[in-house]
Amino acid sequence: MEDLCQKIVCKNDGTIFNFLLGCGEHIQFAYSFPGSRPGSKVWNGLYYTIREPPFQTAKLTDCDVTVDFSECNIDEDRVAVIATFPLTED
Repeated sequence: MEDLCQKIVCKNDGTIFNFLLGCGEHIQFAYSFPGSRPGSKVWNGLYYTIREPPFQTAKLTDCDVTVDFSECNIDEDRVAVIATFPLTED
């Protein structure tokens, strides 16, 4: 995976390459390359949160909206949210 990312991001210009890769109905990968710029103390990669039963609410950081995961999931579900910055306060 790293060799492929090296070829895609062939210039050392500080580019961060984030992607999601699906390999079937239930297998997905999230990858960030290289995750932070050389010499930087700032993380520029991916953030994630995993929600599983018992589902609760999550308040979004950028607007006054709360998502109740129990309304859109069942007890057999497990939900992952992947983004370039944290989306929720909790």
